[in-house]
Amino acid sequence: MAFAVIPKTAGVCVMRDASDIALILCGHYLRMGLERLHIIDDGSTDGTFEKLEQLAHRSRGRVRVERHVLNEYRQPELISAAANTLIGEGFRLILPFDSDEFWALSPTDVATMVDQREPRIIGARWSNFVQRRNRRHPTPFGFLG
Repeated sequence: MAFAVIPKTAGVCVMRDASDIALILCGHYLRMGLERLHIIDDGSTDGTFEKLEQLAHRSRGRVRVERHVLNEYRQPELISAAANTLIGEGFRLILPFDSDEFWALSPTDVATMVDQREPRIIGARWSNFVQRRNRRHPTPFGFLG
């Protein structure tokens, strides 16, 4: 008899017009050891959603993408709803992140955190990347400038 393994770790993010960084960001979090990414596209017009859809298709369920086109700022509600969905699916560790944040955690750090039994607040290092304001069009690795 085979038993299904329930993934335990996930990340959740709201993105908008991040086509130059979206795939790099997702790759970072998947290599970090997160088993699922739930990405919410907030009305991108630069091809971000289409890139994320392709990644979701290729990832065999590790990346989930949904699209919302809103005229108002609703990031807290969108993140909370996605996190609640992941909790309902059995995920034990859910890391929220922005499209310009790279958490500096190793797969070992992630495994250690998910194995803790008690609810907790975690502290960790992360790096934010802010593009130059004179950048008019996204480019691969543009976030390094």
